[in-house]
Amino acid sequence: MRQACIDPVGRAYVGAEAPASATPSQVISEVRILNAPWIQTPIIPLNPGLVAIIGARGSGKTALADMIAAGCDSISDDTWNASEWATPSFLVRARPLIGQGKVKVSWAAGEPITRALDGSDANGAFSYARVRYLSQQFVEELCSSSGLTDSLLREVERVIFEAHPEHARDGALDFAELLEHRASRHRLARDREAEAVALISERISMELEKEKLVTSYEAQVAQKKKLVDAYTADRAKLVSAGSEKRVQRHTELASAANQIRGKLRQFINQRQTFLALQDEVKDLRRNQAPEALRQTQARHIHSGMSTEQWASFSARLQGGSR
Repeated sequence: MRQACIDPVGRAYVGAEAPASATPSQVISEVRILNAPWIQTPIIPLNPGLVAIIGARGSGKTALADMIAAGCDSISDDTWNASEWATPSFLVRARPLIGQGKVKVSWAAGEPITRALDGSDANGAFSYARVRYLSQQFVEELCSSSGLTDSLLREVERVIFEAHPEHARDGALDFAELLEHRASRHRLARDREAEAVALISERISMELEKEKLVTSYEAQVAQKKKLVDAYTADRAKLVSAGSEKRVQRHTELASAANQIRGKLRQFINQRQTFLALQDEVKDLRRNQAPEALRQTQARHIHSGMSTEQWASFSARLQGGSR
């Protein structure tokens, strides 16, 4: 009362109606502990202006805070799944003694929520944290000297996200989504450049390997030329007198046959190349192009384009049907 007289602003109010307080849907009006014969006060009404839980050591302050957090789906899965010997959470350490106990949290406006105190129905698919629970363990981790922890990093991200005005959040709901919006374009560009660099590096490696083989191929060519010259000289020795014209004619026919065989091999290789190219184009149209389009759609799911609009991004090859 003395402090209220010294500093009355915000501590004392005189009027016909109560002063405006927090939004009713954000105010917990009552906490009720069910199926818990071990608790002496199962019904605990809460003042809408409550700012602290006061009590002696071991009187149950942390237990009450943990039960309220459990009823608000604000205890993480990591805490629920921790060993009872490795966590300061009251509910986890007392799980063998809790039994079928439940907590029912009633709000000043809205439906009450009932949750099991052993965490068996915590964090379901349709639940979300109604309050932000900063446990003593969480504060100790933030203030620890062990370096940048995940908890501290998430808290820093939350503060950064909430520091952005509503219109500057790009419709994101949290820091991770905002980061994805802002960085996705540059990440995709980085991945494309990295892939291009990898391809160029592979081509450079292939060219270097080919350059290393040039010397050996040149030596083989020189060796085979020597063999051809030796075989030609040996053939000249086998020619008898008067058969020079037949040998010359045979040489001309062999040269013509070799030219025809070379042309034939060239056309056969060209035909095989065209068939392989045809198969590659078919595969591109049937498999690679649709898959590339699907991957592009997956990377840009927020484009809002229709199926017909996406179809215009399909790859087309000139000189044939789609």
